[in-house]
Amino acid sequence: MEPPDDWEGATPSHPELLQWLADRLVASGYQVEAIERLVMQSQLYQRTATDLPVPVDPLQHTFHAPQKRRMTAEQLVDSLHQATGKSIDSEELTFDPDGRRAADNRLSLGFPSRAWMMASLNNERDRPSLDLPRAGLVAEVMQAFGWEGARQMPRTDRPLDPDPLQPGILAQGHLVQHLTRATEGSPLAQMALDAPSPQALVDQLFRRCLTRSPSPDEAAPLVAALEEGFDNRTRAEELVQPTPVDELLPRVTWSNHLVPQATTIQMEMQRRARRGPAADARLEPLWRERYEDVVWSLINASEFVWIP
Repeated sequence: MEPPDDWEGATPSHPELLQWLADRLVASGYQVEAIERLVMQSQLYQRTATDLPVPVDPLQHTFHAPQKRRMTAEQLVDSLHQATGKSIDSEELTFDPDGRRAADNRLSLGFPSRAWMMASLNNERDRPSLDLPRAGLVAEVMQAFGWEGARQMPRTDRPLDPDPLQPGILAQGHLVQHLTRATEGSPLAQMALDAPSPQALVDQLFRRCLTRSPSPDEAAPLVAALEEGFDNRTRAEELVQPTPVDELLPRVTWSNHLVPQATTIQMEMQRRARRGPAADARLEPLWRERYEDVVWSLINASEFVWIP
């Protein structure tokens, strides 16, 4: 059916197949998972993906093979957090976290734990004192990949043309820099501490980031980068210093955002958000930076963004 999200007035290319699938859905007790399993285990669905679409008559919606496609903004952000083992770090999506406004004049969308839960961060008159800097780091990646924050007008047809901003935001954006950092207590840092060998560490990173094992040619340069100093990658206990704690700043909300100091406070919060969390002090800095470069290179591989 073309387009797949609008069947109004459209005619299926293979009505017999559609009817057969409908019969199977009824026979399964309306278990959608059973139909998904049926489709995904078919020989047709499991064909090798093609890089370019096969030219066919647009009126004949035949399925030759899967076509590689770029992940949606939501899929990409969720995949970044899943691969690095970190959760979305965002403020509550509200401009009145202290709840001083009346309930009928206050909006809160909670703390997003998945990318689809993000919403537009625009506020009345775009006042900088009402900025949500940590949520903004997530939103800037999603916007580069076609996301719009208006939940009232969700888009299923997003632009698919290549955009130079997309590789740029993955290569140099603050969010990816933070996620690929081996921060204290993070899965990335613990993997580095527990790895029995550079080869085992590279294998584990490939499985986390690209869901497969590396070929010998792919693994060789990454293993070489991690071998230097691998046995001395942990610092002596007396060299591990506690991470300095930032000074606690007053909370800026709708009720006090017009105070002259509010913008200054929020600018400091933006600076802290861009700086991100500190690295794990247990890892030797030079080796840790090479390790983070390896993680960064896998995140920035085209294979990470394009599926299947």
